Amino acid sequence: MELPHLVRPVTKAASSRPRRARVFARLVVLGALLFGARRWLVPADAERRSVVVRVEEGASPAQIDAAIETAILLDVAKRERWARSDAVVRERMLRGVGVIEDVSTGVNAAVDRGIALGLHESDNIARERLLSNARRELAREPGGSSPSDDETASYVRANEARYRAPSRTRFQQIFLSAQKRGASLEGDAAKLEAALGRDPQSAISMSDPWPWTDSKIPYTRARLDAVAGEGFGAAVEAAPVGAWTGPIRSSFGIHFVRVDDRVEAQSPPLAAVIERARAELESESRKRRFEVEMRRLRARYDVTLETRR
Repeated sequence: MELPHLVRPVTKAASSRPRRARVFARLVVLGALLFGARRWLVPADAERRSVVVRVEEGASPAQIDAAIETAILLDVAKRERWARSDAVVRERMLRGVGVIEDVSTGVNAAVDRGIALGLHESDNIARERLLSNARRELAREPGGSSPSDDETASYVRANEARYRAPSRTRFQQIFLSAQKRGASLEGDAAKLEAALGRDPQSAISMSDPWPWTDSKIPYTRARLDAVAGEGFGAAVEAAPVGAWTGPIRSSFGIHFVRVDDRVEAQSPPLAAVIERARAELESESRKRRFEVEMRRLRARYDVTLETRR
């Protein structure tokens, strides 16, 4: 967990003395470690800010980390005055204040009253809107430039497996329903397997209805797994072309399949995936920028932790 800032633990709720002491000691150690990390991350002339973060007693490091990040992002929103300028948040403020007070004094006064009451943080929609604004601002690319075609092409080559079209198999099948046949399923499957060896055409007539795939359509492994259960797609994909294979079990019963043809996995032309790749590259870049800027931002904050039961 990366928390490059000073953490001062404060225990508000009454609890047993040994438990409170353990929590306090754990947070003191964490604060000492973070103070050491902060010394080289924070410029001497950086503006310091403070936030109070309330967490449940016994919260995990990940939960504490998330609570601190949220508090800092809300402080960013406060400094940027988004609660007053964002149309969605303003509307939520007006609705909230209108429930408890007369808002005829004016929109701005009502919004100010909503902020004073903390509605911009207690209202879930307003709160998430402010957090989203802050995350987007930290992740924003200076100048708003997008990856070039060359950068995107390099990204596609580095992640070729992600863009490769999966193999697809077109097949016929003979299906024996476990629900319909019950205890006779295994015996019927053995009879069917023997019949396939003698007269495949007559064996086909032994099939139960199976409406979930079409012998005219090629299917991917993932699609077959979604239809018939995990492992079914891999079994069909491994079956040889032009011969009956089975028994293959699914969540519905027993199958015998005959693969008619298979298109192997292949990489599509760059033009077919470049826009998708560009969007994914931009998304990854925004995530990295957010993480970098969040670390820099955290280095400017002193955090007081309040534990509650």
